[in-house]
Amino acid sequence: MSGTIDWSKYSEVLFMDSMVALEAKPLASLPWTEIDPAGPILVLVVPQVMKEIDKRKRDGRLGKRAREFNRLIAPAAESGSAVQISAGPPQVDIAFAQIGRIDWDALQDLDPEEGDARVVAQMLNVANVPAAVKTLFSYDNNPIAMASRYGIKARKLPENWLLEPEPSPHEKELLRLKSKVAELETTEPEIELKLEFEAPDSLQIYRVEALDASEHMILPRGFCGKTEKCHRTPGCLASASCRIRVMTANMASIASRPYPAIPRAFTAISKKNTAKSASR
Repeated sequence: MSGTIDWSKYSEVLFMDSMVALEAKPLASLPWTEIDPAGPILVLVVPQVMKEIDKRKRDGRLGKRAREFNRLIAPAAESGSAVQISAGPPQVDIAFAQIGRIDWDALQDLDPEEGDARVVAQMLNVANVPAAVKTLFSYDNNPIAMASRYGIKARKLPENWLLEPEPSPHEKELLRLKSKVAELETTEPEIELKLEFEAPDSLQIYRVEALDASEHMILPRGFCGKTEKCHRTPGCLASASCRIRVMTANMASIASRPYPAIPRAFTAISKKNTAKSASR
């Protein structure tokens, strides 16, 4: 594959990491003039980077980006050569890098089990690419530090090339609910309730000063019609029957007054006492 690429025509050869595909804006729309306004620029993808992107194709957050990148680079995989992703200027092409066998014994400080280390090792063993034109294009400091130890140039992905942070699941649900409320407010009828009622006449309360002992004796007699002590017991109101008669007369007197709530209460008391007297 590499034999079909004319390396000399490219002003920049960038080895991208997976974050460029997954976290940056679409490659075709990136401001490549910030890298080189004239170009052309070649973007190379090593196997480790492609493996990391493929693993994200079913990811809930990054799956869409991973699948879009797969569609973008598919012609390069099928043709085995570089394909254009931006006409520019500058023109930008993309291709798969062809990797030779890696001698891990010669790379003592690189761990073959670590993804970043594998990216750097594969860059070091790309076939037919002059070392002077190799540049790692990454946002992460760890692979940049590894590459610099082996004399590989590096460019850090600019902040303004990254996508805006996606909202959290809680924020997405809040936005969904707000959108639903806004939709209902525009499509559903507005209902307004108004309650009107008339308040009853104000209740008048009469307060009577407490009676003294002599007045307590006079008042019941006025109700029961007797002017002397009750013949049944030594003392007025001593018997239950007398108390009932006095209370009944009291109720009749109160009922004739304009207090609609009071007679019902006293009538209930009168009936209760009458029942007690009958049981005796």
